[in-house]
Amino acid sequence: MTESTRSVAVAGAHRSIRVLADGEGPFPGELVSRGATVAVRTPVARLRGWAGWAHAGAEHVAAPLDLALGADGQDALLPWCVRTVDAHLVRGGEGPSVSRGEAVTLAVSMLRGVVELAPERGGRATRARRPTVDGG
Repeated sequence: MTESTRSVAVAGAHRSIRVLADGEGPFPGELVSRGATVAVRTPVARLRGWAGWAHAGAEHVAAPLDLALGADGQDALLPWCVRTVDAHLVRGGEGPSVSRGEAVTLAVSMLRGVVELAPERGGRATRARRPTVDGG
């Protein structure tokens, strides 16, 4: 095997883990490594017109984490959500669909997102709209 035919690991590259099944999360795409965490890699074209672009960099709002060059153009790296809130609430079982701890976590997460976007706190709602990669 010559040096030119051997594949070389690139530090920091987003390595594929698997393709997400339809409905497995809020974002379709490929689950990839992102440092010590994971992200969903999806073509930017799939997100044309998505309001999440305006919230890039937010910590408690679903928004792009980064962009990566894909085989067919740019891909967005999005947070990986194991399942949507809707999917979690409709899971089967005889007991309540949400435990007390899960209810508290959900409420706190929602409040953090609202506070992050609040105009009086300098949230993204007060900032001028940034141009997006899809021209919007």
